[in-house]
Amino acid sequence: MPVIQTETASYILTLSCPDRPGIVHAVSALLVEAGANIVDSAQFGDRDSARFFMRVHFQRPLPEGQDAGEALAALRGTLAGVAAAHEMDWSLHDAARKPRVMLMVSKIGHCLNDLLFRYRTGQLPIEIPAIVSNHKDFY
Repeated sequence: MPVIQTETASYILTLSCPDRPGIVHAVSALLVEAGANIVDSAQFGDRDSARFFMRVHFQRPLPEGQDAGEALAALRGTLAGVAAAHEMDWSLHDAARKPRVMLMVSKIGHCLNDLLFRYRTGQLPIEIPAIVSNHKDFY
């Protein structure tokens, strides 16, 4: 039986909300219903603030007739109900989109050199439009 290849998209969901039981279940169930596969997930409950934090990287086949932008918008609509029920502050973005990052450096350049090396070798999937410094050494 031939395997039919479908185009998949990769997404990152980040959220925080008041900590209570059932949050991981609600998010996971929603992703399963959407046909998604969780690639990695990390969560943390902060006792001091009584808030729950979660980051989920998942993949999902693109629905027939939808491009990546339409699929992302549809997922956001689907997540809105769960987010409202749990009072979530959340964001969902396409993992293929490289974030634009401004690097800030002071007098010592070893961290800047490491970041630029990782950027140039493709280990750090970002765009660097600017590097700023508060000292003349690296401005």
